[in-house]
Amino acid sequence: RGEPQNTTIQAQFNPFVQAKVDAQAALGRNVTFLDMRAAVPLSDMPDNLHPGQAGYNKMADAWLPAIQAVLEVGPPAPSRAVGSEDRLHAAITFNKPVADSAATLENYALSGGLTASAAVLSANKRVVTLTTSPQTIATQYTVTINGVSDRTLPTPLPIAPDSTVSFFPARPRGYLNNVPESLGYTLACSLDIPSLANYATAAAPYSVDNRNGIGPFTRVAYYLELQTATGDLQYVWASVDAFTADVGKIALPTAATGAVFQQGVTGMNVVTNVPGVSTGTGLAGNIEFWPTSYTAPNAVVPTGSSVDYDFGDTRSTGGTYGSMQLHNTGAGQTLFGFNNWGGTATAVNADLGIGNNPAPVSGGVDWTFANNAGIYTVKTLQVLVQSTGDFTGPTLTAATATFGRTGITAAFSEPLAAASVRAENFALTNGVVVLGATLAANQRDVVLLTTSQPAGTPLTLTVSGVRDSSPNANLIAPGSTVAVAAATLPAEIVANIGAASTGYHLVASIALPATGNFNAGSSAYTFDERAAPGSFSRIAYYMELQQSGGPVRYAWASMDAFTGDRAKLGPPTAASATVFQQNVANLDVLSNMPGVVNGPTAAGGNIEIWPTNYSAGNALAVPNASATNYDFGDTRTTTGTYGCWQIHNHDAAAAQTIMAVNNFGADGLTLDIGIGNGTA
Repeated sequence: RGEPQNTTIQAQFNPFVQAKVDAQAALGRNVTFLDMRAAVPLSDMPDNLHPGQAGYNKMADAWLPAIQAVLEVGPPAPSRAVGSEDRLHAAITFNKPVADSAATLENYALSGGLTASAAVLSANKRVVTLTTSPQTIATQYTVTINGVSDRTLPTPLPIAPDSTVSFFPARPRGYLNNVPESLGYTLACSLDIPSLANYATAAAPYSVDNRNGIGPFTRVAYYLELQTATGDLQYVWASVDAFTADVGKIALPTAATGAVFQQGVTGMNVVTNVPGVSTGTGLAGNIEFWPTSYTAPNAVVPTGSSVDYDFGDTRSTGGTYGSMQLHNTGAGQTLFGFNNWGGTATAVNADLGIGNNPAPVSGGVDWTFANNAGIYTVKTLQVLVQSTGDFTGPTLTAATATFGRTGITAAFSEPLAAASVRAENFALTNGVVVLGATLAANQRDVVLLTTSQPAGTPLTLTVSGVRDSSPNANLIAPGSTVAVAAATLPAEIVANIGAASTGYHLVASIALPATGNFNAGSSAYTFDERAAPGSFSRIAYYMELQQSGGPVRYAWASMDAFTGDRAKLGPPTAASATVFQQNVANLDVLSNMPGVVNGPTAAGGNIEIWPTNYSAGNALAVPNASATNYDFGDTRTTTGTYGCWQIHNHDAAAAQTIMAVNNFGADGLTLDIGIGNGTA
């Protein structure tokens, strides 16, 4: 609605709706949340109250997938299509299970001269993956579908003739793949932005933070990547002359950093693939970086609006809304905006966008009050610097073998130039050959793939030809060597679990995101040796979680092996065909979460691991489980894509969930994550 109701609705009603829906879903009720405000902005309401025809059309488009999310009635229809990273496949997801004949190649026709050579139906009967001729980046392809029917008996329902769905090939991520200028920059820090951010008192949880090792710098660059579940990857790069000499103040300007900048910036270079955003070099811009709230009147920018939120807002000295915005003032454009991260309303999504907001909530050109961060499955902000006076090459500080004896992680003193990380620059003793070298996300570690390393034989790693990422591209001392240390468990497991972890080998590790994309492949793993050979007798899972400002909570659950296949120990995607719903023997638990029962269980435990939907009924008569509530005795279905990975202690004295990750069966879903029994 128009003002004054508009502000009241935003502040007093909208922030609480999604939490209410989530609470009902947690009780097992079949509900879903639709942000109609984001779908139908005020600009589609001619009288500031009722939608016009364009608004009603947008409402219909928004209602349809929301209804389909909870119902499986009616004929099948494609709900989305996603291109693969190899640009040779496209996965089409249907709104309900389809007949096996959906894998008939003739059912699919592709636009743009693209051809398909194979069609494969997934185990859950919802996804058909097409093998295609090479796809072109940034090209939207449309798939026309006929001849597909559902599994309704006795008469299957057919898909509507000439049903269509579109997709973009997966664009390669990372500034090194998209911005040539980035070759002369060093990564300072990287933040995977959550949908709900609260950094009023807590530090931002950077996945990479190299700032302590960065010296003087002359330029600062910001690189933001955004992608929705069905859209193309969007990115923007903006580099500027350094506006501060303090590396601690160039990232998210939380109150703890003391960073407040509302000023012009010079020498701005912009690279982006977002239509309408001006690119170029030597541009003039301004930044609005602060941890407080702000209002729309123009404070400092001559071309800014005095009534709309844009690139000339007025910073408040109080409040915790938070602003991190970079603008091209000459073009009158927002380059990127990340707001509402300070903790004003933790039940409301952050504001996030590239370019001018096409439908701003309160006028102007920025993303204030957009509350739209939840629509993105990819949202990563990285800060880089161009250092000066660095004439020292990187040093090799450590090398550690992996338990499978086919990998080594080499650590360096500073970020490396990606182009110099090549297998031929690494050599090992005792006949072990380096087959591949991959630069890790922190740019200081290199993961080496090797031939089999002999057990119990000391190895030495020699490195030459590797350079740092400074503009001087300083070379490592030729023939730098380090002894390869034996494989070790992560430090947090050793510290928290201690002797109980002795004898265990790390198989895989995942930094759990807010939004899961496990089906996309191994990219979800930060460490992955599920393909390593060898047998095993016990399996252990370790989960570590921390809420903003809270203590680190962890849980360890070890048990007799319930499978001999390492590949089935990760999240149970449809492709892995992983399904386990059974008791486990000799379950032992160690956790610092209040209420979680520690030690060996008297009656044992059970696991619920599958990629499909489930209901609350106690299908396998698990002891002490409820027939009406979601707990440790649920009923697995063979359809749907919710996904379940849970470990339980069903002993009468405990009757609890030890750890859980759910809602990952399809990519782009917000995960359910927890240790112990849910409290709401």
